[in-house]
Amino acid sequence: SGDFLEKHLKKMVKFIETKSDVEILAIGIGHEVSRYYDKAIKITDVHELVEVMVSELSGLFENKKKLH
Repeated sequence: SGDFLEKHLKKMVKFIETKSDVEILAIGIGHEVSRYYDKAIKITDVHELVEVMVSELSGLFENKKKLH
């Protein structure tokens, strides 16, 4: 069907988010991606990407330190 890829993406993302140790964060540049990913951020300009990525990665590692 015409929506095969969208359905497959949703299925695989949900599987990874719920059944694996892999953490996914989606960053949509001018595009809303929260319908596919539980953790999603929308930015409006590519120039925001580095700041958002550094912030999110820093937060991820801080959370991991607290767990250990």
